[in-house]
Amino acid sequence: MAERKGSTELLILFSLVLCAFLVGLTLYQQLPAFKPPQMATENKSFDFDALAQEVAGIRQLPLLAAIPWEALDESQLKERLVAMNVEMLNQKELQSSEKVLQFLGLISSTPDLGKLLLDLYGQEIVGFYDPPAKKMYLVRRELMGFPERLTIAHELTHGLVDQHFDLGAFLHPLSPRNDDEATAARSLVEGDASMAQTFYLQAHRSAGATLSLFLSSLVDEGNALASAPSYLRDVLLFPYQGGLPFVQAVYQRGGWTAVDQAYTAPPLSSEQILHPEKYLGELDPPIEVKIPEYPEELAGWTLVRDNVLGELDFHSWFRTFLPDADAERAAAGWGGCHYQLWQKGGLSTFILNSRWDSADDAWEAQYALEMWLKYRFQQAPEVYFQGGLYSSPREAAVLYPDRSTLQLVMSPDKESALALLKNLP
Repeated sequence: MAERKGSTELLILFSLVLCAFLVGLTLYQQLPAFKPPQMATENKSFDFDALAQEVAGIRQLPLLAAIPWEALDESQLKERLVAMNVEMLNQKELQSSEKVLQFLGLISSTPDLGKLLLDLYGQEIVGFYDPPAKKMYLVRRELMGFPERLTIAHELTHGLVDQHFDLGAFLHPLSPRNDDEATAARSLVEGDASMAQTFYLQAHRSAGATLSLFLSSLVDEGNALASAPSYLRDVLLFPYQGGLPFVQAVYQRGGWTAVDQAYTAPPLSSEQILHPEKYLGELDPPIEVKIPEYPEELAGWTLVRDNVLGELDFHSWFRTFLPDADAERAAAGWGGCHYQLWQKGGLSTFILNSRWDSADDAWEAQYALEMWLKYRFQQAPEVYFQGGLYSSPREAAVLYPDRSTLQLVMSPDKESALALLKNLP
């Protein structure tokens, strides 16, 4: 995955921590109806190659070659993991992401996003698969109990899939400026590994008591993720919590063969992950939404970030100030989006152009954005056609709906906000 230099740093980093293991208990509870192949009872001694063969049988992907592995002390394992991901982190991308999240009020102005992500490695690490090296790294322990094996089964699935579908290439998005597409790809990968992990858990039901005790001790401990802003938690956990139900739906359609086929025709949006019927049924691909060039209106400004907000992003954004059910309803019906953040000195300009499946869907999103703007400006808007115009001494915003289109422009003053809006398609 080292060749992915850009929009999936947040998700790549998180995929390697023990949270993948924590999700295992949720999977075990959610999918009791699945009947995986019967496997031999758990061996008392740890045999990596035997575990790899068992996972290959569960996942129904043959091992094309033995997966190399190395045992390291816990401190060495953490050092290798952090060093690998520091090299992968694109600091410019992280800084631009941080600026967007700060502008939208989703994180405070103080956290260092890169440091926050690396702090997630403060938790216990069992092991991880390194796609560029095609190798597994495991913690050196005298006893590898069932909880550790469950985590390794998840990571071994990544190794199997990498042998067949080249994870480094797969996780490279078709569009380098589309975080939502990258999230969808990551959700397939993590959902796949979580499904295999669940089957492994079900094949070893007798280990459930040990697992429950171990999980309880982990949940009781404070961790960096628990203290992270809610938006970041949503985005980081989504490939697991959203990816599993998506892969489950694909699996129910055609077993592991259908999951394999998804790597050749992948989901293209978080909307398709959240609503698998929009991937499996009548396809509902994202609409390409554009923002025109502004050579005069934004002369002297610097483009900080040019990207996409998907249904996941809108839902996570809206739920910071609305009840979750209202936020979910307002984000549903997403059709496509494009946003830009520009800055000059201490000033910011934010342009959001979005499409929705219907005028009603756009109206629900409009309601949510109106609530956010009223809170931000602490005042009711002026009427601007069917939308609203908000202003303060240092900032102005215009929210403009047009049937299934919803546009938001925020700039230092009304005149510039309206000038930018008029040029939007």
